[in-house]
Amino acid sequence: MITTARKIFLRKIWLAPAIALLLTGIAMKSDAAPPQAANTAAQTSPQMPESFGTTLYGTDQVGDLTHLPPTKISVMPFRHLELRFALTGYLRSNIPLVASDGTKYFKAGYGDDPGMYFFVPRLAAFLNVPVERAYDLFLGTNLIVWFAVGAIGLMLIVHRWPLKLWAIFGYCLLLWFSYRKADIYTALSFPVVGIVPWLLYLRRKHSGTLVMGAFLFGTGLLAGTANQIRGQAATGLMIFAAILVAFELKRTWLAKSALLIALMAGFALSVAYFDSLIARRDAFLAASQPGYTQTVDHHSIWHALYIGLGYLKDNPYVPGYRDEVALQAVYSISPSTIPLSPEYEHILREQIFQIARKDPLFIATTLFAKLRVIIFLLLCWANFGLVAAAIHPKGWGIEAALWAALGFNALFGLIAIPQVQYLLGFIAFALIYGIVSLDWAFEGNRPGEIHARQRARVQRRFV
Repeated sequence: MITTARKIFLRKIWLAPAIALLLTGIAMKSDAAPPQAANTAAQTSPQMPESFGTTLYGTDQVGDLTHLPPTKISVMPFRHLELRFALTGYLRSNIPLVASDGTKYFKAGYGDDPGMYFFVPRLAAFLNVPVERAYDLFLGTNLIVWFAVGAIGLMLIVHRWPLKLWAIFGYCLLLWFSYRKADIYTALSFPVVGIVPWLLYLRRKHSGTLVMGAFLFGTGLLAGTANQIRGQAATGLMIFAAILVAFELKRTWLAKSALLIALMAGFALSVAYFDSLIARRDAFLAASQPGYTQTVDHHSIWHALYIGLGYLKDNPYVPGYRDEVALQAVYSISPSTIPLSPEYEHILREQIFQIARKDPLFIATTLFAKLRVIIFLLLCWANFGLVAAAIHPKGWGIEAALWAALGFNALFGLIAIPQVQYLLGFIAFALIYGIVSLDWAFEGNRPGEIHARQRARVQRRFV
């Protein structure tokens, strides 16, 4: 029987998603420098030998980005252009991840992870539709399908209808944010919302090793693919799944090892497939384009770390969060360096270390400014679940799994800047943490439930 205090608590829960919706936007308005898109319109700098577009994408045919055909789901202008180049390159060469401006070949998605430039052009060619429609179909399908799958899983693990409705409302808010931010950042949210509820459900139902193994293999496959769309997008999901299997499942260590192998096998299969695509692309470009130089095939960590130091306004080291800032810093030292090459990353790494040695307080102040926004987002999205977890703690294994995933996904905001699009995975885990914690707290108060769980823990110790 629910007490009056708990009834009031449940009523208050309905305010939390609305508060999260309002405060998430407010959280972005801090003393940060006004962030600009990572890839802005082509521009010329006296320190750059070529225009920004020519430097990055290997073509001077960047055109007027405002005249690109519209998409239903938002996409960054330069990424939109890259997708068009990727489709042209695929149709001309029949090799995935090869781009072309109609006159020469170059790598698709320069400076990006390869996944989007593999799936969208292939889908456009298969359906014989413009790349804009293929982009909308690819992202829209992933968002709708995985959020719907995750919502069904939530209905199975949450017991009380008020919490079920609140969980669906929270999912709808997160879906709205994912849709608005869109682009490659959707890969941060849809694997989490689609998979985590089902992992928790299978754990609760004590599913057989074969069923759990098959699901974990699929989880690894999805996580590996999501990481190819946005670097490390689903690594937090892998961490969550691995800790859950190791410390929460009622299995022998031999069975747990087999399950972890299944998880890693799915992940490795996806990585190996994309590595083979990249090797085939590089071989083609090396043969067809004299002077082709291989660069990193993912978001550069040192590039992101350097421009991330431009988060605070009016700092004396990095003038803002823009790609051009990093390019100018490198060209001021070595004008001939190819962007995103090993030498490019080495120069930026040294620049970061120099700033850290010269002014460690600046580094700490910048990180603290980012961290307070991340904590604020945690309070917005986990809200009453944090209180429930403090009063009625869950098992340490599931707590460790959730907090490890939260901590990893928070790194994206610390490395770059704490904008919503970079923290969609963090927000997804925070939302699920709040839901699971509330459900545990309310269900743990049923007569005899606590004693039953205590007896179960004692029995497990002697098994």
